[in-house]
Amino acid sequence: MPDTRNLTRDLTHVLAQGIRAVESLDARSYAASPEPLGPSGIGAHLRHCQDFLDRLLIGVESGEVNYAQRDRDARYEVDADYAVARLRETSARLGALAAVPVDRPLKVRSDSLPNDPPLDSTLGRELEFVLSHTIHHYALIAMCMRHFGVVPEEEFGVAPSTLRYWRETGRCAPSAG
Repeated sequence: MPDTRNLTRDLTHVLAQGIRAVESLDARSYAASPEPLGPSGIGAHLRHCQDFLDRLLIGVESGEVNYAQRDRDARYEVDADYAVARLRETSARLGALAAVPVDRPLKVRSDSLPNDPPLDSTLGRELEFVLSHTIHHYALIAMCMRHFGVVPEEEFGVAPSTLRYWRETGRCAPSAG
């Protein structure tokens, strides 16, 4: 069974990747919508991920995670310095979760079932969910970065299972160029 320490470490590592990605961008690229890739730019994807992290951290304190009640802080979408500060703050808050048991029960509400009774879950399951959710949004962010001519880190937006596969098979990451 995974433990909270490993899950929070992995999530903190992913957030550090996000910080480095934001710091590699100019302000326009961070805030712009990368047409024709869609209306959500890098800042919007990062804000979305932050919303899920915030809901989880609040939910650990209360015992109920409600992913449907996200803040959607628009400043996050356009202000890269603000986003970096929030990512750093969130990383620090995640460190405090390392001592919480991975099987701590949580009740969870989501966008798809906002009026239904909450589902039973655990801290470990929700950390896994938020980690996977963040990595998949990072893959979208990586496409946006390339659109703006910025090459993301090789492992940015790549699932841990894919990274393990690459290492086990001796395969290198696909070239970004």
